[in-house]
Amino acid sequence: MKNFFSAIQGKFDAKYHGRYLGNIIEQIAAMRRDVVYPLIKVAPLEHGRWPLSSVQNVDAESLYLSEDHRINDRRADLQITLESNVRTARILIEIKMRDQFLKGQLEDYVQWVRGRSADDADDRAVVVLTAFPLSEAEDAYLRANRAFVKHMYLSEFMEALNPREAGSELISLFADYLREEGYAMYQLLSAKDDTADLSALRSFFVLNFLPHQSGHSRVASSQKVARGPIVFSNLIQNWQLVSDRLFSLNLKLGRRPTVRYFPQQAQREGGQPKTIEGAGLFSIRRQARLSKEWGRYWLTADCICRGEESADSIRIEWGQIIEIHHGDSRKPDEPMIDCAIYAMVRKGARQLGGSIRSIEKGIENPLLYSVEPFMKALMEQIHKATAEACANDSAAASCFPWRS
Repeated sequence: MKNFFSAIQGKFDAKYHGRYLGNIIEQIAAMRRDVVYPLIKVAPLEHGRWPLSSVQNVDAESLYLSEDHRINDRRADLQITLESNVRTARILIEIKMRDQFLKGQLEDYVQWVRGRSADDADDRAVVVLTAFPLSEAEDAYLRANRAFVKHMYLSEFMEALNPREAGSELISLFADYLREEGYAMYQLLSAKDDTADLSALRSFFVLNFLPHQSGHSRVASSQKVARGPIVFSNLIQNWQLVSDRLFSLNLKLGRRPTVRYFPQQAQREGGQPKTIEGAGLFSIRRQARLSKEWGRYWLTADCICRGEESADSIRIEWGQIIEIHHGDSRKPDEPMIDCAIYAMVRKGARQLGGSIRSIEKGIENPLLYSVEPFMKALMEQIHKATAEACANDSAAASCFPWRS
């Protein structure tokens, strides 16, 4: 069943999703002011820090710039008003989810902030909150005006709210909405019960790849069986989010990556019949389970580094490998679901370079649930793979703009 906020959002055109999110934050802030604290912390206000107690109002759809003929009126998705002793401040939040900036919108925000008073009686700042990476031109403009405007990803906003989530059902519901929509990384819950994510994911992998007697505890409770595929789909969304961000911010190749995932099943010797007949159903089904040895899922993203699609195209690929083997009750501290990340460069069907790193603690490692650390780890593998590719093919050096 869809999250409440997701269900309502589906009734609005994509261009209003930012305005919709602003209204959600406004309503949550009426009961939990701390929902806006991450925005206050990053806002480039000119005069000092502002405590949460200084928040006076949080208003959605706030008019901040008006022309005489009301043609170019500008409304921010959210406005946070602060007051402390003789000082006041206003922070405007522009939220972009699946829509684009209007013509002159960023310039108008900068113009508005430049109107802040020199004596700190009316401090001003803007935070641009986006679900997806900015274009190169937008990113360059915001960097040039970082004294007035700060860019923040929804995933960063959500990570800053994580410590507050446990103490508020409202913030928790809001967090679930952002994760369900793929705007923030899903966090794997590892509590040891049948409804916990880690337990359900383990059940999913065991039932997919291992024989019934595999050294693992009972994995077929109804809660685990039902939740396992949901947890796995959340990991796929995490991978899509990280790959898109990595491509846009670090690789800058001009073409979006192709994201895929596929299973790999290792089996014991013994062929399986291709045709299933009624008389042999039990035997075939039983043999299919008994022949399983181990298995893994490959989560991949790749794109062309140079030229058009052809047999000689140079491609960069990065990926996450999630795998499971037979358990061992004598080693309870070993991770039951292993994980690795890799990068590879190939020219046609020939590999030019590759690098792989095993992730300590497997799928439970917090590295995999925070965008920036995950991206950094992937870029380390990409740098190693591209360095090897350049050593093996000197012509490849011109294909990797991130190395310049």
